Amino acid sequence: ANLASYLEDFDPGIGDDVIDEPVTIRGILSHASGLPREGINAYWNTTDFPAIDELEKLANAAGMLFTPLTNYQYSNIGMSLLGKVVAEVSGSDYRTYIRREIFAPLGLGGMSVDLPLDDDGGQFATGYTDHDARGNRKPVPPYQLNGLAPAAGFAASVTDLAKFAAWQFRLLETGDPEVLDRVTLRNMHRVHWMDPEDPESGIFGLGFAHAKFDERPVIGHGGYCLGYRAFFAIDPRKQVGIVTMINANDISPSLVASGIFRLTADAIAKVRDAERPDDADPDVLARVERQQELEGRFDWPGLPNGIYVIPLADGDIQTIDLYADDPVESALTYEHVEDDVFRRRRKDESLGETLTFERDGDGQVVSLLTHGYRYTRPPAREGN
Repeated sequence: ANLASYLEDFDPGIGDDVIDEPVTIRGILSHASGLPREGINAYWNTTDFPAIDELEKLANAAGMLFTPLTNYQYSNIGMSLLGKVVAEVSGSDYRTYIRREIFAPLGLGGMSVDLPLDDDGGQFATGYTDHDARGNRKPVPPYQLNGLAPAAGFAASVTDLAKFAAWQFRLLETGDPEVLDRVTLRNMHRVHWMDPEDPESGIFGLGFAHAKFDERPVIGHGGYCLGYRAFFAIDPRKQVGIVTMINANDISPSLVASGIFRLTADAIAKVRDAERPDDADPDVLARVERQQELEGRFDWPGLPNGIYVIPLADGDIQTIDLYADDPVESALTYEHVEDDVFRRRRKDESLGETLTFERDGDGQVVSLLTHGYRYTRPPAREGN
């Protein structure tokens, strides 16, 4: 659909090297509309973001960057204009429409259509700058995206985005209409744009980006604004999703998500698909439940050396070196021997060194011992 048929004042300038073709909703959703990334104002530097009624003027002044559907260019101004299209077509305020037609039916009560300032109940995290020369961060003063909210202004918790992932899995599996029809979501997931001749080209569906964790294809999107970064990805075939959120700009949430996904996706799918018989051996079940107490971080006090322990569904455990360059490659599996004692399972399936968990007088796991080194569990934070 031609964007100009919904927005009467939309009329971006056309340069000599741009063919005058319609800017379409499909082109905007796949970031191949020909529109530039932003309007002409440096609002990302000032956080003085334009009102929704100013968007067409900004887009018109910025003009077309490419002929539509010839080149990739991520476009916040384009996605923001679609928010105005939603308002025009629905006859409702954009934010009201999103809350009523999407958030409410999906139970996403914790999500907001812009960065919350006063009505967040103290739940919204403070964003921080990257480190200065002294290694300190500064808090980012509160701001809102205003007219750019449709492109970058959604705020959510990990739980909200987990519900968003679960909705997609549910809709794809059952086909029961829920906000969208299944065929619509499938069409959004499909690849609609890529340019094999452009190394900077993204691979996009409609509003969704395609990526790979190693060789595993995932669908999702990242988020990046001043003080905040996030990444959301799902593997619809295995019905596994990953959400990472960081309230600072110098850490990549996609790298964190990739590592977590590579470590856990197969195990999560295996546990979800496994049938737990009613007559399961109570001793085995008790052992597995006991192993849940072992999960968590263990540090070598005073040194950059730490281990994270993950219980596995069969009662064994996996450990990750928290300071490794590649945490996935550092992962080790330990086979349960007895009580709190495990031995490393080598690649040839033989057993190596012992790892023993230590408990205090109350039976709480406080440390682990391996190779003669003791790693201690950090004390729980107050309120946890």
